[in-house]
Amino acid sequence: MENFGGQSSHVCSDKPTSATCDKCVELGAKLSELEGKYDLTFIHNQKLIVDLSKSTEANMILKKNEKEFKILIETLRKDLSEVTKIVSRKQTVINNYINMLEETKKELACVKCENEAIQVKIDSYSNSRYVPDHIIDILLIFILLLARYSLGPRANYGSTTTPIVVPWETKLVLLGDS
Repeated sequence: MENFGGQSSHVCSDKPTSATCDKCVELGAKLSELEGKYDLTFIHNQKLIVDLSKSTEANMILKKNEKEFKILIETLRKDLSEVTKIVSRKQTVINNYINMLEETKKELACVKCENEAIQVKIDSYSNSRYVPDHIIDILLIFILLLARYSLGPRANYGSTTTPIVVPWETKLVLLGDS
């Protein structure tokens, strides 16, 4: 028999002896134990192979999805950039409209102030005109009375009246109208 690594190998002969038999039983028990471990390891290995193939397949799907998501993310980044530019342009336009509105409000306020100033002047002129108009009316009455008395009885003769034109006004004043 050969000697492997310092261990001697005993082979049982056809005639069992009690020493060899015990050794064979012991080796048989170890063999059964190792075969059980081998079977468990083999089954575990088979399960790991199945898990590996499932994981590899899932990994391939995830890599494909990752590529698609990266493309989608890049597209969304470009879209976001474009939308940001559009919003920025629109915000600029809105700000310009707001500035124009503010300027228009300022101009309107200035025009209102000018209008109020003009209205105050008009009111002032209209109030100050009352005095000359009132004085002119009194003067007209006085002139009419003078004219009536200076012309004598001809001024009221029959139904005819003599018109008198007042030089500072454009209206005709008829004698006899009161």
